[in-house]
Amino acid sequence: MELNFTSIVLGALAISCFVASGFFLTQEIGEINRKLLENQQISYWWMYAEKYARVKKEYKRLYPKGRIHLLGNIFGAVGIVLLLLAAIAAGFFRTS
Repeated sequence: MELNFTSIVLGALAISCFVASGFFLTQEIGEINRKLLENQQISYWWMYAEKYARVKKEYKRLYPKGRIHLLGNIFGAVGIVLLLLAAIAAGFFRTS
């Protein structure tokens, strides 16, 4: 495995996509909390599967035509693809 310019650039782009996806998730939580009572609001700290599912469900309920969740999912998926391409460019999957 060798790090080359292509793998570094693809890796950096993947990280940027993951960060953007996280920003969209934070924005989703903010939009949800704006409409919920204070004792029902979702904390920004510690994301886990059940909490992520609640954020997605509440956002769809409160904003049926909202696009923030779609943008977050797109950036997350593009980040995964770019990370895989960076691993291929670095020779991570070479057998010899």
